[in-house]
Amino acid sequence: MTFRTWFCDIDLYGHMNNGSYNLYCDYGRYALAVRLFGLGWFNNGYCVVSTSHIQYIRSLPLFKKFTLRTSVVAANGKNVWFRQR
Repeated sequence: MTFRTWFCDIDLYGHMNNGSYNLYCDYGRYALAVRLFGLGWFNNGYCVVSTSHIQYIRSLPLFKKFTLRTSVVAANGKNVWFRQR
């Protein structure tokens, strides 16, 4: 998925706020889950992030375009592990 940073994403230092990274990761996970499992899983389950590890490689200034890649690492009966770059 391709996004662009907007005014609501920028902090006082002029780059994307750390909380906005998690928000865009949520968009990516939900979009992939809908593509894989359909809309029916919304009635039967919900997403909970139990652990998150983010490496901030470079800052994202205002109006910077970026691409979020989401993939499934593993899955079992109730859990799905995602990797996002």
